[in-house]
Amino acid sequence: MPYSKEIGNLLLPPRIVEALKKELSKQTKLSQRDVYAVKQAVSQEVLPRSFITAYKLQLPECPPDLVIRKLSSGCPMLDQFLRGGLLMRGVTEIAGESASGKTQFCLQLSLQAQLPEYIGGLNAAVAYICTEDSFPSKRLQQLIQGIKKNKPHEASKINFSDQIYISQIGDVESMWKCVKVTLPNLLRLKKVKLIIIDSVAALFRCEYDLNQIAQRAHDLQTLGHLLHKIALDFGAVVICINQVSAVVDQGGRSNVQEKIVPSLGLAWSNLVTTRVMLSRTSYVYKETTTQLKVYLPVRKLQVLYAPNLPPNHTYFVVTPDCVRGISLDENCS
Repeated sequence: MPYSKEIGNLLLPPRIVEALKKELSKQTKLSQRDVYAVKQAVSQEVLPRSFITAYKLQLPECPPDLVIRKLSSGCPMLDQFLRGGLLMRGVTEIAGESASGKTQFCLQLSLQAQLPEYIGGLNAAVAYICTEDSFPSKRLQQLIQGIKKNKPHEASKINFSDQIYISQIGDVESMWKCVKVTLPNLLRLKKVKLIIIDSVAALFRCEYDLNQIAQRAHDLQTLGHLLHKIALDFGAVVICINQVSAVVDQGGRSNVQEKIVPSLGLAWSNLVTTRVMLSRTSYVYKETTTQLKVYLPVRKLQVLYAPNLPPNHTYFVVTPDCVRGISLDENCS
């Protein structure tokens, strides 16, 4: 049996290769040299790339599919902490107790995603899935005014409200329909690159009894795999807000204390690519305006694990205009 011949990275028997060359030359009247050039161009475009050097990854002409893109948080200080923003790969979880700033942070991300790519946006629309409260439209309008004031050149021509597609989900069955049918259809029709679920815990903590723990774990794994597939197929950022639970941490008989951890257990944790925890602190930030002094509660943003970040934390405040990072040395008490 004759040896196979390589076209690009694909091995074919020589008789098939020669037959393809003759047919291409016959149908197009191209010379053998031109046929060879066409073969090389097609193989490089269609076939998977082999290896690429680390040096080439840093160059501007690096293929776009090899560049790990990030979504800016909308704040330079937070972006510096996150090394450019949130990864556009996998599933990002933002967990935290009530009033820790989870929804505020996601609303800011939903505006940032619509900005041009050169300032850390995605130049795309947003899908916002609510499972707890109704969508905070009034707060969104406040943040829109803030981003138009802080970034007038980039934000002035964007109709932010018209680029956020909202779905209200009240039960697990509706969630399956959304992630299997409605959401993929929206992504095919519209340029949506950010998906926010606020929150994933609301449904899965309420609709299962104690004797349905195994079924809940199976359903959480199914949801996680579907979200990973959506992120991969459509090149979207997927963010899931999660609640927290208190567990007893027994360091010893005389050292029993509560520990706050994200909800839904290991079945969900194993599907999360990046986990960020938000929490309240006892610090107060004093912001001085032209007319008065405003005291804002300080929150903590903590990276628990991420493929591109070490465990670390920073601090931020929620102002009427935006969510922004601060230093504890800066007007804090």
